[in-house]
Amino acid sequence: MPWQWTWAVVIAEMWLLSTYIMQADAQGGSTPCAVPPSGANVSSQLGAPYIIQQQTDVEHAKNFTVQYGSNYKIVRNYGANETYVLQQCGSQAQDDMAAALNWDAASFAVKEFTVPLGGIAVDGTTSVNFLELLGLVGHIKLLGDVVSPCVHKQLQSGQASQLNSTDGGAFLKQMEPLSALLSTGALLFENFSSVASLNKSISFTDNTAEYSPLKRAEWIKYISLFFNLEQLATGVFKQIEENYNCLAKTPAPATRPVVAWASVWFDMITGAPTKYHFSASTYLQEFVKDAGGSSLVDTAKSFNASVASEVAAFHDMLKTVQILIDDTYNSGTSYSFSNFTNLYKLPENVSFPFMSTGDVWRSDKRINGYNYFTDWFEMAVAQPQVVLGDLISIINPAKATGQRTFFRNLAKGEAEAILTPETCGPPNSPVSPMILPCSTEKGASTSKGEVLRTWSLATAFLSTFATAVVIAL
Repeated sequence: MPWQWTWAVVIAEMWLLSTYIMQADAQGGSTPCAVPPSGANVSSQLGAPYIIQQQTDVEHAKNFTVQYGSNYKIVRNYGANETYVLQQCGSQAQDDMAAALNWDAASFAVKEFTVPLGGIAVDGTTSVNFLELLGLVGHIKLLGDVVSPCVHKQLQSGQASQLNSTDGGAFLKQMEPLSALLSTGALLFENFSSVASLNKSISFTDNTAEYSPLKRAEWIKYISLFFNLEQLATGVFKQIEENYNCLAKTPAPATRPVVAWASVWFDMITGAPTKYHFSASTYLQEFVKDAGGSSLVDTAKSFNASVASEVAAFHDMLKTVQILIDDTYNSGTSYSFSNFTNLYKLPENVSFPFMSTGDVWRSDKRINGYNYFTDWFEMAVAQPQVVLGDLISIINPAKATGQRTFFRNLAKGEAEAILTPETCGPPNSPVSPMILPCSTEKGASTSKGEVLRTWSLATAFLSTFATAVVIAL
């Protein structure tokens, strides 16, 4: 074939591919996978035996990996012991797939999906902001308890439904038209022993088991694998990573203040306090260190709330705390400073530094108006740079990056901010990550950036075009 014809084929294939992508995007999440136009199988038209796939690298996260094949991907979730074989829509299984899976069947549960996925169910909160960043809100057709007002808007408009969390049979019926359940492990039914046994279930529990903020945030790439959005996810994560690392270079105070993440635990039946607890999660310690503080404990400590000597020991440890973050779980109602004082029962004749300076904080500033659930369990997981910016403003206020997003000062009576859907964009448009102003001593700086869908499509188009040209030549 003359080279002019080869170029003509390449250009025609690229146009068809871009048309297919935009049509799929416009159709949203409920459209079943159909054989795409020939343009989606670019390289087969040029004599090559595989589909050109977007790709990404896993740089920080430890609980998942991806392996690319000729027209498929193998995603391994090590926390869930599950392997997902992702076959590109409209393509045929290849002989090399069996060899790539030669050890998985003995160690992992192997599940097969056709990608990109169509409509999905989401049973928890931690995946939601990742989906928003990827422009996948329109794909959520069935949902559990979530915070995002944009997802609730889908529910109110009839574009999504509430999942049945009490009847396993009814839930399975709801799942029939959908491609997958993105599961946080929240659903267990008497007549359906484990959601993990559902072939359509994709585990998303292990991002929060990662040990650092950026490792947790990199799970945007994990979700992107199921929707062929690796390039968009890589670009979003790069912005988040660069902004976080820039903020982490902020010079710390001359003396790092002592910070404690404390909480009260309750009896699930009576509601009475059972424990006082200091958290020492590695990712929380990293947040505190990067913001310029010093963590009170490096291992978790608990105290029996019914034993006077243990309560006294808890109060003794609080005497050295300069900034207290009250991490007590609360939902369904507002939480005020009086709630804090009633629960912690601080002796009036004892001086506590955090009380003297009014440094009692909570991470529930952003809540929805439906159930008072906090965005800490959604956006804070996906966008750690915003959490770090907040903590810098608390721990090192001279270096504050702007208005706080997640944290409010209980001692000073700061109220929650109710999230509303007025600012929601189209459900299939990516939400830009919140990039904070940052400058370091070396003069490096970042400013607020945007990740636009048009840019993502253009990048994917050019990358695929270049690869096709190489193959053609």
